[in-house]
Amino acid sequence: MKKILYGCSILLASSCANFGLETVDGVERVKISQKKYVKPQFYIKKYKPTKAKRSIASVGEDINLSNKKVYFLSLWKQYKQFNTITGVSEPIKFCPQFHDDLLTFKDQLKVKRKSQFNIDFKDVVLNSSTISSYPVLALPYKGTDLYSYLKVKNWNDSKEHAIAAVDQHRKKLKSEINTMCDYGNSNDYYIFENMISYYRSNEGFIYSYKALPSALKVAPVSNIFLLNSMNQASLSVFESNLLSKMNIPWFKNYLYEVSLIRNNKDKRFVLKD
Repeated sequence: MKKILYGCSILLASSCANFGLETVDGVERVKISQKKYVKPQFYIKKYKPTKAKRSIASVGEDINLSNKKVYFLSLWKQYKQFNTITGVSEPIKFCPQFHDDLLTFKDQLKVKRKSQFNIDFKDVVLNSSTISSYPVLALPYKGTDLYSYLKVKNWNDSKEHAIAAVDQHRKKLKSEINTMCDYGNSNDYYIFENMISYYRSNEGFIYSYKALPSALKVAPVSNIFLLNSMNQASLSVFESNLLSKMNIPWFKNYLYEVSLIRNNKDKRFVLKD
């Protein structure tokens, strides 16, 4: 019970300490109460989800996995993707709590191609309001976030700094996976459980301005946001099921909208499946 309450307190926290974080006029940030800047407080568009007749996608919704397994397997595959992006090979060799699941879904957990970190921040330099399309800039880096660091220092070698920030994020993700492998849960896992327990059936919340920043406090969802911005657009079967469990059918639409900004394209339609 204490763990659930702890997770809930993080989820609902609305204040944040001052880490010398840069603000951007007209752009909101995910608010997290933390003594050190260790969790990304993403720059986001003010976004009010709308209902749609179509679901996120049919793939992933027919697998019958528990909340915990969907959460863990999403993290596991995301970790492998971050490994390829950073060029690091650090496999996790022992995972007693999920050993059978890793064998059962071995094929679905494969990362088929080498990921490319293909992000150019020149749009943000010229127009800071586009920062909501570049979630990597909110990653913790040298005591602040990457954007604040680059803006104060300079934008030279920004890609190298970005890869370093992603690698730091990868190591934090590995730590959570190791915790789940050893104990079967983690503090961040309970944030996901709370989203399902308290908000899944609350349409007044799920379709409000509060939904997006709350969803981005769930680790696999924030990883989807990051990976999508680095040209990892396809959701895994586990990620699709995770979004379905949270009842946020609009999240993929948000990804599509911010990708249009990043790619300098006009919004033509929504619900890109």
